[in-house]
Amino acid sequence: MEILILFMIMLSFTNLTSPQILTDFHGGSISLCPPPLCFDTAKNDQKRCSCRQDCYLFNECCIDMINNTNFDQKNRPYPSIYYSCRYVDYFRYSVYQFDRCPLNHDVMEYVNSCENPDSNDRLQNIPAFGNTSKILYRNLYCALCHGEEFILWNLLYQCDLGPNVSFENILNNVKDGNCSATVKPPSEDLEKYIYPCTEFIANCPQDNNNTEQRIKCESNPMALVKSGINVFRNIHCATCNGFDEVVDYCGYPRVVFDVPFTPSLTILFNYHTNSLVIKDNRRNRDSVMQFTSCQKPAVYDMNTKECRQVIYQPQLNCTTTTLNKSEYHITSDGLLYINNTQRLLNQSEYTRDSQGIISICVKNSTTIIPTYSTAESYITLVGLIISIPALAITIIVYLCIPDLRTLPDTSTKLKIYKCNNAINNDCLTFRI
Repeated sequence: MEILILFMIMLSFTNLTSPQILTDFHGGSISLCPPPLCFDTAKNDQKRCSCRQDCYLFNECCIDMINNTNFDQKNRPYPSIYYSCRYVDYFRYSVYQFDRCPLNHDVMEYVNSCENPDSNDRLQNIPAFGNTSKILYRNLYCALCHGEEFILWNLLYQCDLGPNVSFENILNNVKDGNCSATVKPPSEDLEKYIYPCTEFIANCPQDNNNTEQRIKCESNPMALVKSGINVFRNIHCATCNGFDEVVDYCGYPRVVFDVPFTPSLTILFNYHTNSLVIKDNRRNRDSVMQFTSCQKPAVYDMNTKECRQVIYQPQLNCTTTTLNKSEYHITSDGLLYINNTQRLLNQSEYTRDSQGIISICVKNSTTIIPTYSTAESYITLVGLIISIPALAITIIVYLCIPDLRTLPDTSTKLKIYKCNNAINNDCLTFRI
């Protein structure tokens, strides 16, 4: 009996000092979360963690996904300082988008347009895929500051206009804001690279000095919990933020209110083909208008109806050379890594033309030679200047003095004598 009482006291004390996960009554029944595991995808539809093969990129893998020996983690997770969870009207849910430039990026035009886009500039508010990585960027400038060519999303307008509307009236309604605007992925094949997300708190406050809690919050596997309107990455993130009681994440099901709406006109502008597709839903008729083709790196601007230069590329004030694609690669933070020299160049140290060809500065012949080689060249030159006259004097002496009294023995003298005779005979022959 005493042991039972002691056990109950310890259990009560534990409940006071550790977080509690409560369940919610919804519709007269208790809704419990299944374990955040991937073995049964039917029970993991609440997305407390991710079972995608690329879940490691955003550090969202379920615990059994991490422990799975067949799980192939090819790359490191993306640095969380570069992306955030942003809502997309077309999907009616949030997706991860890279919306910040590398800290050392020095082209401020890209940084400002990426991180603080002008709401009145349509091009600064259209997402873009990285041409190589297929990362989704907030806009084309975020792609550029990470060193990537981009694939712009399409611009979709939905208009509720009357019949027999002229093309000019349609464009005027679009320009005046009478049509709702959204963005659409350029192709269904690219939609598989879109990563849905839930906004959650994933770290502890700065004034929290509990190192153990901080490590568990940031490093333990993801298993979303919530308290009120706040969603946390796991129970440890909730605890270190002062929430001792959290409501089970599955207490409220996700409800998406889908109100059907069929506009009379839909207008799709394709930035890849510079074409405008107008679909009349009432008459079930489509029409296509082709705009001026823009050479890279320009993009057609519907507002100004002209090609707009979007890439700012400072010219290199030096002798340049081009690189083959096998000689370099672009890092995730926009640096150029040269394979043979293992050097990293920032954005101001290389250029990329409209065809994607990389150019870098090269040193001329006077700067390639190291300092010690220059010193050696002077020593060699002085040695040659001294050795040539000395050699000439030696030859003259041996030719002009046939009897060398300094030789140690007769045999050596005889050899020199015969040599001199041969030289004299050659000289006589030359004279004749």
